[in-house]
Amino acid sequence: MTKAASNISNHVDDSGRGLRMLFGMLWRGRMIIGICVALGAVFGVMSASQIEPRYRAHGKVMFDVQQANVLNMEDMLLASPLFDSSALENQIQILSSTALIERVIDELELDKDPEFNPLLRVEKPSALDKVRDLVDVGATLDALRQRLSGAVPAQDEQQNTTARDRSHLVRLAVISNVRKGLSFRPVGRSRVIQIAFMSDNRATAAKIVNTVAEKYILDQQETKQEAARAATVWLAERVDELRLSVQTAEEAIETARSEISDRTGQTLEVTQQQLEALNLEFAATQAALSRQEVLYNRLTDFLAQSTDFGTVSEFRDSPLIQQYRIQLEDLLSEQSILRASYPEGHPSLQQVSEDITTVQTSMAQEAQRIATSAGLDLQGIRAQEASLLAEVRRLEKLALEQTRSEVDLRQLSREAEASRVLYESFLARLQATAAQEDLHEADARILTRAEIPLFPQSQSKSLVLTMFSMIGAIIGVGIVFIRTLVNTTFRSLGQLELVTGQHLLGVLPFVGRYKTRVRVFQYLLNKPNSVLAEAIRNLRTSILMSNVDHPPKVLMFTSSVPGEGKTTTAVMTALTSQQMGKSTIIVDCDMRRPDLSQFFTSPHGNNGLIAALHDDAPLEEAVFQDPETGLHVLMTETGGRSARVNAADVLSSQKFNDLIERLTETYDLVILDTPPTLAVTDARIISKRVDSVIYAVRWGSTARGAVVEGLKELESVGAPISGVLMTMMDVKKSGRFSYNETGYYRSTFKNSYVKP
Repeated sequence: MTKAASNISNHVDDSGRGLRMLFGMLWRGRMIIGICVALGAVFGVMSASQIEPRYRAHGKVMFDVQQANVLNMEDMLLASPLFDSSALENQIQILSSTALIERVIDELELDKDPEFNPLLRVEKPSALDKVRDLVDVGATLDALRQRLSGAVPAQDEQQNTTARDRSHLVRLAVISNVRKGLSFRPVGRSRVIQIAFMSDNRATAAKIVNTVAEKYILDQQETKQEAARAATVWLAERVDELRLSVQTAEEAIETARSEISDRTGQTLEVTQQQLEALNLEFAATQAALSRQEVLYNRLTDFLAQSTDFGTVSEFRDSPLIQQYRIQLEDLLSEQSILRASYPEGHPSLQQVSEDITTVQTSMAQEAQRIATSAGLDLQGIRAQEASLLAEVRRLEKLALEQTRSEVDLRQLSREAEASRVLYESFLARLQATAAQEDLHEADARILTRAEIPLFPQSQSKSLVLTMFSMIGAIIGVGIVFIRTLVNTTFRSLGQLELVTGQHLLGVLPFVGRYKTRVRVFQYLLNKPNSVLAEAIRNLRTSILMSNVDHPPKVLMFTSSVPGEGKTTTAVMTALTSQQMGKSTIIVDCDMRRPDLSQFFTSPHGNNGLIAALHDDAPLEEAVFQDPETGLHVLMTETGGRSARVNAADVLSSQKFNDLIERLTETYDLVILDTPPTLAVTDARIISKRVDSVIYAVRWGSTARGAVVEGLKELESVGAPISGVLMTMMDVKKSGRFSYNETGYYRSTFKNSYVKP
């Protein structure tokens, strides 16, 4: 299939192909469907006439949900849930609950009403009631009534059924009957629920609706009161638990404090204050130590390198060194004066020099003493630092231990405080809940009370009539579907191609129910522009185009079984080819049932195919030209020798092969009309000597299995099958079956270019 053809096919699939097929099938079976619907309506009318009038009463209740206060414990425990889409459904389930229905039954004494108690019914069910019970859940209750009333009980059941069992079963039957008559429906998107009841008694219907609403309100109030009482009990138990928890927590705190005091001897606050003071003192000591180390190092370095004590402030500020420096200056001045007056070595100069040396030595000793004193101070500061550090470490360890104890103590305090707060809160809620235990209101209220209905509800009769009519329609459609499924013939072109796996060469329309093959042939001659003529021309084109490089010259027409139109098609194809200027001859190869004699009358008498093969007559005399159509025909003689020959031997002979070759040299197109494939083996024998095999299939007549089997017979001998041909197709009907809608478009546009 080409890309364009594939696109067209996909577009066709999107154009409602399946719907047309479905509607076509239903339209063909409209009589069956109509009869089934009519029968269903008759049964529906009969059933509806037996239905007693029933009355429907209805009322309305509003489900008023109050929003809970998340800061109020009582609201969280007792308030209804917030309204959502499922809230009304939950209330409907409550309305239809067995507990509420039982309260209604007890209030109105419905178990004493024959409408609900099957034991009190005296009338026997009619045959129509039994039929209705087959599709009605009430049938179970009717059977229960018969068993309980002893109408048809088994002897063993009578012996085993106790009074309590009978009472329980009757109770269940009454509850089921009441529930069957009740219905609930939310009104729009509001919080209103409509309650309705269907009953044989109009007053009973209204009473049941009103009682259901009242019991529902009462049930809500009782539920809230029960919840409040349960909450009070729960709160009381919780308060007792919290009281013990608070007492235990406070005792644990006192025990922890006593243990901390005994172990440390002082509180954490005192330890922290001491540690803070020591840290300050330790920091000051470290600073003093640093300064003293600098001073000591500076003094010792100076003493090792210089004797000018005036350059160092510590030496310069010493009173003794200041005195020595004054003496030294005086001695130096005196030495200068003496040197000016006395020569070197003079006793006075020597004495002055000795005094200068003595002063300098004393000054150095004093400086050394100052440095030694600084070193002693340094050692003292270091000892003080070590002492302070040890004390800081001791206090830090003590503080860490006290901190851990305090953490545990604070945790105990927090737990005690939390328990105390929770205890006080629950105690207050308990007191409030106990005071308001009996003050709760229902979340629903009655909007509309049910009134006694004035007219019976006619919906059940129309529903029964509609139901039976629909059942009839379903049965009719089912019958139509079954009829379609059991049809094993080919009803569409796509189906033919899909099942056979062969290319579709053409489609020949059905031209008349009562026309014989000869009249069909005459119809083609008289109406060359008809749909049939156009179909034959399309067939010829498809055959020749099946092999463009080597167009076939010898064509063989065959089919699965007789009566599929292969001979008529072969004759019309030959005629059309002759009319188009191609020299054509048609050969009747069916020696058992030669059919060309119905179309043509040979002027040569018994001279035909058999005579030519047996050399009883030359080929030129065996072939004759029809004077009306100009078509060359080689017929098989009827009777005589043709009845005695073995067709398979003749057709497989070399003479028959030579005959075909001579005809091929003489004519542009040779058409062979052969017997059906499944009837005899002639078609398989001839198929090996032709260029193209055209397999005819009658629309809506030939079984699919027969066609598949016939094609297998030909394929087994290597026959050159060009494709299949659909014959005698009802174009209008095929449009309803067609997979690819070819029949639909043919039936729609067939008259646009051709005349019927």
